[in-house]
Amino acid sequence: MTSSERKESKSREILDALLTELGRTVTVSMLELSQMSKSVGCTGCFYCHENKECYKLGNRTICNSILESDVIILSSPIYYGNVNGLMKLFLDSGYAMNAAKLKGKKVYFIGASTQENQAALAISTLLPWVVKTDMIFLGALQISQNDHPVEKNKVEQFVKQILDQIEAHFETSMVFEHISVLGETYSMLAKYDTKKIR
Repeated sequence: MTSSERKESKSREILDALLTELGRTVTVSMLELSQMSKSVGCTGCFYCHENKECYKLGNRTICNSILESDVIILSSPIYYGNVNGLMKLFLDSGYAMNAAKLKGKKVYFIGASTQENQAALAISTLLPWVVKTDMIFLGALQISQNDHPVEKNKVEQFVKQILDQIEAHFETSMVFEHISVLGETYSMLAKYDTKKIR
């Protein structure tokens, strides 16, 4: 799933290369949030509580696709140290998903930013959704928006790194005590131990 609005974005470039490689051995599908932006997001109407699905077509499409998937790869540009607005709309719409059916599914994150060390805050936005639904967070890759374009061997290196992490299904404790955002350092109280959701 990509939340980038640009076809030539760095996060999209890596995601496309990864899906091409994965597509050699498994079935893959791509969801472009920019194509369904008007029908994604939560309005807090509780329609899903009574009807077991969201009334918005985009949310239903996303929910059905995720429920059919074993691994969910989320790709987003990182703005101000966080996922962009479209990705946050998607996360909010996760309220309509059946948490029991998400248990054990694996999640990986690809973020692109012009600043270093920006992925941590973006990950801290994703983790509550992952933890609450008992999914497994496999890891993340932050790439630089400053590479124009990303060299082919670097793309291949990124794809190999992601595939190795997905294959390893590694367990890790993630503690974000200090996060650098636009050159400023902030302290966070968030701590997530992915071993606890296995």
